[in-house]
Amino acid sequence: LDAEAALRRAQDLGGDRHQFFDVALQQATLRAEAQVEALRRAVRNDEFRLVYQPKVSLTTDRIVGVEALLRWDDPDAGVVGPSEFIHIAEASGLVVDIGSWVFRHACRQAAAWRNEYPRSALTVSVNVSARQFKAGLPELVRSALAEAGVPASSICVEMTETTVMDDIDLTVDILQQLKRMGLSVSIDDFGTGYSSLEYLHRMPIDEVKIDRSFIAGLGVHGEQSAIVASVISLAHAMQREVVAEGVETADQLARLRSLGCDLAQGFHLASPMTPHEIGRLIAADAAGERLLASVPSDDTGSLLRNEVVLVVDDAADVRQLAEMSLTAAGFVVEEAGSGAAGVTMARRLQPSCVLLDLNMPGMNGLEVCKELRSHPETTACTIVMLTTSVEAADKAEAFLVGADDYIIKPFAPRDLVSRVRAAMKRRREMVSSVGRQIDAVLLDMLKVARDQAPAIDLMAESEKLSTRQLEVLRRLLAGERVPGIARALYLSQSTVRNHLSVIFQRLGVHSQEELIQLLRSK
Repeated sequence: LDAEAALRRAQDLGGDRHQFFDVALQQATLRAEAQVEALRRAVRNDEFRLVYQPKVSLTTDRIVGVEALLRWDDPDAGVVGPSEFIHIAEASGLVVDIGSWVFRHACRQAAAWRNEYPRSALTVSVNVSARQFKAGLPELVRSALAEAGVPASSICVEMTETTVMDDIDLTVDILQQLKRMGLSVSIDDFGTGYSSLEYLHRMPIDEVKIDRSFIAGLGVHGEQSAIVASVISLAHAMQREVVAEGVETADQLARLRSLGCDLAQGFHLASPMTPHEIGRLIAADAAGERLLASVPSDDTGSLLRNEVVLVVDDAADVRQLAEMSLTAAGFVVEEAGSGAAGVTMARRLQPSCVLLDLNMPGMNGLEVCKELRSHPETTACTIVMLTTSVEAADKAEAFLVGADDYIIKPFAPRDLVSRVRAAMKRRREMVSSVGRQIDAVLLDMLKVARDQAPAIDLMAESEKLSTRQLEVLRRLLAGERVPGIARALYLSQSTVRNHLSVIFQRLGVHSQEELIQLLRSK
């Protein structure tokens, strides 16, 4: 057994080499065997589940498909993402059984959505591994489709560029079989492999997904921006649709629109969701709502924007621990190593929460907190202070400048997650309450001006209201509430409330404190 472990290690390392057995290798072997056994147990005990991340049309702003993503509910480790175990599944061969489970369950879910929402043309994308691709994929597809009773047009098979390039002739043959059945085919992580234009032209594919590494460089690195533009142009010339993968900022989304990208997917648009949550989006789409404009809501929570947490700390180890803890809990985590960088990133990302070290060199946490609370794009975010100080005065000062919570370092990962969630919930409830009161107070204060259009025009001219603010005011005086105004003008509710805050200032309220006092007095 020891010799076999050394042999496997030498084979994993590749090339002509030898490997001696030692205690470390033994421990690694035992861990690997335990992981494989845990995966076998997961297959037997049905410990897997699927979540679905929406794909949104950049032409209509509607959800047109979802990608099925695997999650393992490990009884010992909690929720485990595929990046943590898929390599073990590949090495052990379990990826074929797991892949079959994923495909069958995705087909059943597609059938369930079609039955509940018969007018929806939602496509479910399913990832297929290299091993699964070679292990009778067409037979699995036929069986799964028949078992679920779902048409092939509801399913899209996704394969990485590396998978399809492994044996191009076999790939073309299998893809042609899938296309004859009626499935659509997508090349995932495009740009990271070695496919040539000739091979891309030969393969019967419907869409190309640009790898997230290139999307991350949009507007940052000129070369990567040029690559994205070139891929979009090339794919369109070959009559393929283009999906941008890993869209995480509004700036990336705007740039992709300008480049003519067809579809987008990423945490800025939507986090992976349960089947029930996807059903809510399908229902909203059936009602004719433009999802990118109308679904994000300060009252109900964001359905199309994942919870982003920005960790601002000059200590790399603290940032790493926070990132690991929060990512495992389903958050998207960004990092900044200084206060100034944190302010810049917060304005760009507009995160749901900022974890902020109190004692940083240069711009400290209190100064950053004040800056975030004073800027309209970040004033509503949750701010949680991190510090080693247990002094009551420091804690009081943090709350005084606008912090929502105060956590002492070192912290336990589970405690950090629960405190962040609780603080975000409190902040969300407060923003929701304030938003509703803004509506009620403005209607009460301005009801005397209802139906007096000349007075509104005079106010707009004398107070220099913008055209958009004037339209918000007109709709408000006509009796519309914030959600209705947001839908009518294709704005988020937070943007509408920003306009209302400006109108408040025109009415003599010149600071956030006065605004809160006014709302509380009503």
